[in-house]
Amino acid sequence: TTLQIAESVTGGTLDGGSLAPAASASIGSSWKKTPFNDLVFSFTLGDNSVATGLVQYTGAAATRSDFNGDGDVTAADWALFVPNSYTTFTGQPAAQAYLKGDLDGDLDNDFADFRLFKADFIASNSEAAFAALVGAVPEPSTAVLATVATIAFASVRRRRGA
Repeated sequence: TTLQIAESVTGGTLDGGSLAPAASASIGSSWKKTPFNDLVFSFTLGDNSVATGLVQYTGAAATRSDFNGDGDVTAADWALFVPNSYTTFTGQPAAQAYLKGDLDGDLDNDFADFRLFKADFIASNSEAAFAALVGAVPEPSTAVLATVATIAFASVRRRRGA
């Protein structure tokens, strides 16, 4: 899948502005930090032929499991990982699948990806922090059991009080 980003170098419309030799232009926040450096820079010359330029990535490299690109693996990344658990991303670009939790590059978010996220989170924080993170969201079965127990307890108290 190709995403085209077209921008004038003169600040106006796509009017054939110029870029000096060896000059650079920033694409700003158009690129999301992932392990996939897959941008291509092409431009049209005056004779309508197309040439390619060098794309240079600057700054710190992407940290695995840092889905929001802030440089740290945190609860915010967990919040991006969890909604896509056990989802396949067939047909999606690798970078897009990665941002949805595909850490091992097999176009899904499964238990293998969970194990990688867990290891990365623990390495960045601690095992106790991970336990607190996953403990903060009860599993549906636990929530159902707690609700049933509460209802049962309340009905027993009503019968005794009546």
